[in-house]
Amino acid sequence: ALYVCWGSAIPAMKLMVDTVPPVGGAALVFLLAGVVLAGAAHGRPRPTRVQLRHLAVAGVLLLVGGQGLATVALTAVTASLGAILAAAIPLWVVLLSGLTGIRVSVASWVRLVAGFGGIVIVVVTAPDSAIGGAPWAVAAFCVAPILWATGSLLTANVDRPIDRVGASAVQLLAGGIVLLLVALSLGELDPTRWSDVSWTSAG
Repeated sequence: ALYVCWGSAIPAMKLMVDTVPPVGGAALVFLLAGVVLAGAAHGRPRPTRVQLRHLAVAGVLLLVGGQGLATVALTAVTASLGAILAAAIPLWVVLLSGLTGIRVSVASWVRLVAGFGGIVIVVVTAPDSAIGGAPWAVAAFCVAPILWATGSLLTANVDRPIDRVGASAVQLLAGGIVLLLVALSLGELDPTRWSDVSWTSAG
């Protein structure tokens, strides 16, 4: 699910950042999604204060450190390379799980080795035009999966029971608000930065 959902989202993100300020665009997407899910969570059990704190931190790691950083990196890296580097998320989840004392099965390691063997083949055989990018953007795309994996593990360890719709709304709103503040500090909310946004990027 991770490969399909985030992997297919990367080309769409690449189209967005073609004319949309990356941090501001990501902030608006996540805030809109957070508002929609918050409405859908109406009447459902609300998270406790402790859960809210954990979810908010996880949301910042996932959507600012993971998705937000990847969105910025896509301004200077190909979508193909971005999708390949994003595939490192499961590896980091397993490695970080091991560091926190969670036992990783042999079968999981076998699946990871097989999967990353396939990724190596893709990188080795891909044309240079498909995997190009500025060094800083490639480095950012290497860091983003680590932050995403950390946020994923933090989410998985939030005290139960918890309503997933409400939890996702909290994460989206927390990440969106932080991204909005970053975009504001970078001047990305200046109307002149949005005057040339194409319909493709907006879509």
